[in-house]
Amino acid sequence: FASFMIHVIADGVTYTFGIFYVEFLKYYGSSKGTTAWVASIMVGTTYCIGPIASGLTNKYGCRAVTIAGAILASAGLMLSTISPNVQFLFFSIGLCTGSGFGLMYLPSIVSVTCYFEKQRAFATGIAVCGSGMGTLALAPR
Repeated sequence: FASFMIHVIADGVTYTFGIFYVEFLKYYGSSKGTTAWVASIMVGTTYCIGPIASGLTNKYGCRAVTIAGAILASAGLMLSTISPNVQFLFFSIGLCTGSGFGLMYLPSIVSVTCYFEKQRAFATGIAVCGSGMGTLALAPR
């Protein structure tokens, strides 16, 4: 269930970022290209942090790395509320939230594969269904 919820939150925010993009354009008045970098940096950081997350997971375990990632992602999202400009969002959402999502994502997959031997494919499938559910739940109606 925890892996499913991680996918709901991390992928839900990532895949519905277009909602924030439109609001950032209006609020900050930056160019479309500059504003689009916020999501690009977040997604790039999420996936580039994988090797670091792997090493940390091997050393400290899935739970500790996931908690650290959740704290980092939350801090990044909270910091973005006081952002004076789009460039600050590059740091808060792009680097902090992206790193946090990366630290949450890898252990969520690893933990499922460690705990389920018999029905591993089924359990992994349910866990990653959180991506679609998060996109559905967080998208505007």
